[in-house]
Amino acid sequence: MKSDGTFTVLGVPAYVYDLNLGDRVTVVRSAEGPLVATGIAHDAGNYTFRYYLLDPGDVSAWYPLAQEFASLGCLIDVLTPSLTAVSCVPEASRSELLWRSRTVGPL
Repeated sequence: MKSDGTFTVLGVPAYVYDLNLGDRVTVVRSAEGPLVATGIAHDAGNYTFRYYLLDPGDVSAWYPLAQEFASLGCLIDVLTPSLTAVSCVPEASRSELLWRSRTVGPL
């Protein structure tokens, strides 16, 4: 927790849209006890992409694509062999990453 009461997102938020690695969020405690993010206090400027591979039989198909994204400085979070989340700095997301994603299909 930061001194202003916000928390920094330290992982790739694969299941949450409009939230990215490095963002700082405001929180409240839920009735059940855990903290719940309620808003973005600071946008870190990163981008999160997800890609889904359609061949469930090839459990290692994610690896070469993840290596390419990682070589651009992106952080990779493999959720399943078919679903991967990628966090990128703006420079990577605007150029090479989008070009590469178009060559293999939409993310």
